[in-house]
Amino acid sequence: MQNLSGYHPFLFSKLAGLRVCDLQAFALFMALAVYGVFGSPTPEDLRVADVIVAVLLVIAIGFGGFVAVFRVNSHDPLWYRAGQVLLLFGGLAGVLGAALYGHNVGAALRDAIAFGFLFLPLLLWPLIQRTPHFPAILAGVMVIGVLFALRAAGDVFALPVSWDRNALYYLGNSPAVLFTVLFCLGAGLQAVTQRLTAGRVLLAAACLLVAGIAILPLVLTAQRASLGAVALYTALAVMFVFLNAPRRGFILLDLIAVMLWSQWGPIFDIWTDLRAKTDLVGVNMRVQEWQAVWREISQNPVRFLFGGGFGAGFSSPAVADIRVNYTHSLLSSALLKLGVSGLLCTGFYLCTLSKQLLNIISIKPLIGLAIISPLLIDVFLYAAYKSLDFGMVLA
Repeated sequence: MQNLSGYHPFLFSKLAGLRVCDLQAFALFMALAVYGVFGSPTPEDLRVADVIVAVLLVIAIGFGGFVAVFRVNSHDPLWYRAGQVLLLFGGLAGVLGAALYGHNVGAALRDAIAFGFLFLPLLLWPLIQRTPHFPAILAGVMVIGVLFALRAAGDVFALPVSWDRNALYYLGNSPAVLFTVLFCLGAGLQAVTQRLTAGRVLLAAACLLVAGIAILPLVLTAQRASLGAVALYTALAVMFVFLNAPRRGFILLDLIAVMLWSQWGPIFDIWTDLRAKTDLVGVNMRVQEWQAVWREISQNPVRFLFGGGFGAGFSSPAVADIRVNYTHSLLSSALLKLGVSGLLCTGFYLCTLSKQLLNIISIKPLIGLAIISPLLIDVFLYAAYKSLDFGMVLA
């Protein structure tokens, strides 16, 4: 008994450490759940739900997470150090630029918060290192995706929530929604290609049901890039099934053919909507938007190198030349707010993270492809990079 008592401090310290980690993971999941039910990607005003989410995120990150991002350690991975450089440079350039050019405080604060979401991979890294809580992150992102989809298309599901076209577009283009569609689609297809049991059949049915719910806002808003990603992901998933289990791949292909045949009318209507949207608004105005941003920062050498700071705006051709303080690409936004220097730092950070993503794709291709699709779309095409859910998908 005396020998055992000597281990008590060690055992208690280990249990206490596990409890802290579990509390942080639980706080993270709850923050994402509250965000999914009450939050919005880029709110105009601070609300009670936003404060609750912020407090829960602070608990989830913990003191160690905030301190670690400002600590220099040569043993940290390259992506972590690249993120530290971007955080330090971008934070200084963004704040000083906002003060120098006298931007609106509210607009500058919203940009600063959106900038902070980019560093959730760094802030959550100590938690993940101590205890592998990836399932909490994965489940939390999917909770956001499902809840946003239900809120965006609440009228379709006959849910007692306020519904309007703005909410549909505002929540439906969330990267968490697309990730949920792709991940559940891949998990469902993979389940039906393994040895069929009652559990796997139920799992496949549940995954495909969730994917069907989450894809509805993409269909209602005719999101061409997202629906294209779904089609490409499905083709790649079927190809992976063929490579691993050719016989079941043929069965899966037959099932997909039957589904397409039985739902040909709605699918043709979706295609018609996509064609009509393209005829109405064209492919996009992203090239012209880049040109407008370039004209904005070329006014003087300081702005060219360091940008206009948080809250900076420009006349956007994507919205009829109205002056706005956002762009439809993370990279063009970095150029506008932080200049060429900030663009290079942002690009390097994303490139180092993409190396980690390639490692995931090589091990778990269906998960990796589900992550990369919403990231690519928001980095180059959509403005949803300013949201908490984009930072979580990045994490």
